[in-house]
Amino acid sequence: MLKGSTPIRLSQIDMSPFVRAAKMNEAASLNLSNAVTKSISDFTKKQQKKRDDNANIEAIMEILSLDKKTATAVYKDETVREAFNTQQKAQSDLVRQQREQVELEILKRENELAQKNQSALEKAIAVNTTPEGTLDASGLDSAFVEFGGTNKDLLNTFKGPGEIKINFDTGVITQDGKFKGQIAAKLLNDADDGNGDPFAGTEDPTILEFMSANPQFKTYEEAEKHLKEQGLI
Repeated sequence: MLKGSTPIRLSQIDMSPFVRAAKMNEAASLNLSNAVTKSISDFTKKQQKKRDDNANIEAIMEILSLDKKTATAVYKDETVREAFNTQQKAQSDLVRQQREQVELEILKRENELAQKNQSALEKAIAVNTTPEGTLDASGLDSAFVEFGGTNKDLLNTFKGPGEIKINFDTGVITQDGKFKGQIAAKLLNDADDGNGDPFAGTEDPTILEFMSANPQFKTYEEAEKHLKEQGLI
């Protein structure tokens, strides 16, 4: 202490600037710590999002067989994604239409083949029907093939024990009194007229098929007239 000076008491010293400085330093340290923590958290989130994005892009590449550039655009750009979805739908619709067309063609061929086999069966039955109205099954196989039949499973109905009878008026076929089927009565008459090929140009397979499915039409002419009136032939 200098000579002649007044002693300074501790209680007389203003400590508030030091306290404020200490608080400010503490606040600054806390803010810095929070900023560092937030930066680390943001960085971690960004890294996780980047990994998720890459995983999603790779999945799109694998599932849709796209290159990385296209897959990235589809994943990140809504406009590109909508355009891609529209294109995918159009391609899917085209594939569906092509498949349906193929199925329709197959169904048409199967239907034509079924009609051909049915026509061959009915003709084979007609030429193997005796004047007494019984079926001579011994010649059925060869006649069926001669008339263009291919599905010989149709002949199984007329094999086995029991006499098979055909009604010349209705074309109804029975075996031991049980109904086995029906053919157009006109076929029986044409097969018995003795004029060369008994079926040359005499019938329309569509009409014969219709008569087989609709036994209420007893004659070829009746069925033909009905189909013409309905505009079906």
